[in-house]
Amino acid sequence: MSKFNSLAKAKRTTKNIAGLPAYAREDTQQELVSVVLNSMMKSDSFYETDAQRIDHIITLVDQISSTEFLMKLYVYTRTVFNLRSVSHLLAVALLGRIKGDPDLRIALQMGMVRPDDATEIVAAWNTFNKGKMIPNALRKAIKTNLETKWSAYQLKKYFGGSQKVKVSNLINMTHPKAKDHDQSVTFKQALQGELPNIETVQTVNASTSNGDERAATYVNMMIERKLGVMGALKNVTKMFSNPELHNQALSEFDKLISNKEAVKRSQVLPFRFAQAYEAVYDDKSIDGFVRGRILEVIDNGFANSFVNLNLVEEGQTVAMLLDESGSMGNGQASPFYQGKVMLASMMAGLPSASSVSYLWAESTYRVSMSSPMMFVKTTQASGWGTNLAQAVEHLMTENFIADVMIIFTDMQENQISSHGGFKELAGQYRRKNPNTKFVFWNLQGYGGSTPMLLSDGVLEVCGFSDRMLQLIPLMLKDKDGIIKDIMAL
Repeated sequence: MSKFNSLAKAKRTTKNIAGLPAYAREDTQQELVSVVLNSMMKSDSFYETDAQRIDHIITLVDQISSTEFLMKLYVYTRTVFNLRSVSHLLAVALLGRIKGDPDLRIALQMGMVRPDDATEIVAAWNTFNKGKMIPNALRKAIKTNLETKWSAYQLKKYFGGSQKVKVSNLINMTHPKAKDHDQSVTFKQALQGELPNIETVQTVNASTSNGDERAATYVNMMIERKLGVMGALKNVTKMFSNPELHNQALSEFDKLISNKEAVKRSQVLPFRFAQAYEAVYDDKSIDGFVRGRILEVIDNGFANSFVNLNLVEEGQTVAMLLDESGSMGNGQASPFYQGKVMLASMMAGLPSASSVSYLWAESTYRVSMSSPMMFVKTTQASGWGTNLAQAVEHLMTENFIADVMIIFTDMQENQISSHGGFKELAGQYRRKNPNTKFVFWNLQGYGGSTPMLLSDGVLEVCGFSDRMLQLIPLMLKDKDGIIKDIMAL
C-alpha cells in the first residue's frame, strides 16, 4: 500500500476562506512560516486586509512556545528571504513577547542588516506600543550595530530624510561609543544632519533633473562598479535617457546583468527583473532597436540566474500548474503576477522534454514560452472559479506522468469536478505513479487550511525567493525541511 492511500482516508475537518471543505493545519510553526514568507505588506489581498494579516501573525507568534524558533525565523525572514517590512513586524512582536533573553539582542543585531531596518523597527514599536519605552534589547542591538556594523556610507544612504525616525534619533537614543576619531566625526555629523554626500541612485536622482547628466552619471557608476544590480534594474530607463550614450550604457548594463555572481550577491528577487522589463517595454522614448536589446539583456539575465538550480533529480518529470482564478488578481502585487514570475523562472531552468506547464481556473490549458519576460508581461489571469481537480484531470487525459507536481495557488479551491475534489483526483493520479510528490506553492499565506493534508508526499512551500527553489529538493525528501533550514541558522 502506498503512503498516499493511507493519507486519502483522512477527513476534511474545516473549510477554507472560499467556503469549500479543507484540511485544518496541524503545525503552527509551519503556518507562521507560510504566512510570514508570503507577506510583502504592500496591500490588501482578495480575502484579507493588511491589518488582518498583521493580527494573524501576532496571534501565531503568541501561540508558539519556542522562542528560539521565533528569533531564528525573524533573522531568516530578513537575511535569507530578504523581506523587510514583515521582519520588522516580527521584531516588534518578539520584543513584546521575549524578556530578559540575551539571544534576542543577538537576533536583532543579525536581522538589522541596514540602518533603516533599525529606524523602521523603532517606528513600528512606537506605532504598536504608544507611550512605552524602547526595550533595552533593541537599544543595545542598535548601539552595537552603530559601533561595529554600519559604515558612514550606510548611515548617509539610509539616514531617513523626512521620516519620523532617522539615524540621528538612533544615535541620540543609544549613545554609541566611537572606536576611533573618524567614527566620532561620523556620529557628530549624523547628529547634526551633515554627513557628506555620497553617490547613490537616490542622490543621483535627487541631485539633477537633467536626464542627459543623470544618464552619464549612471554609466560612469557602472564603469566604476559603484552601481549594483538592484540599482541598475530600478533605474534602467533613466540610464538610457541620453541617446548619445546608448551603446556605452548597453555594454555596461549587459556586463552587470550577465554576471551571475553579481546577481546572486545582490539578493535581487526575480520580480525586479520583471518590473524592469515592463518599464523598458513601455518606455517608447528609447530607440526601438536599443530597447529590444535592453529587453534581451534583462530576459537573459533573468533566465541565467536559474540555470544551475537543482530543483529536481535528474530524469524526473515535472508538471507546473498556475492558478489564474479571480482571487489571484492581475496587478504586479498580486499572487498571480508572483506565480507567473516563479513559473517563468522554472520553465527557463527546466528541460522542456521533462516538464509541462498549465494555467487553470474553471478551465485548464497548456502554456509555453520563448521569452520568460514576455510570458510574464503578456499573460493575464482569466478569473472566475478555482477548479484544481479539473487541472489534474487534464494531466491524466494527456497522460503526462509527473514525478513532481508543483501547484502555484492561493490555496482557496472553490469548485470540484464531476469526479470529486483535488484529493480524489490526486488519488486517481497516484495510480499512474504511486510516487508522485505534490507541492503546493502557497502564493498568499492566508493560513488556516490546505487543499490536501500535508504529510509525506504532499508538502507546502511559500514565499518568493530563489532560496525556496533551492529548498524544494530538500523538502521533497523531508516536509519539515524549511523548519530545519530556519533552525540551522
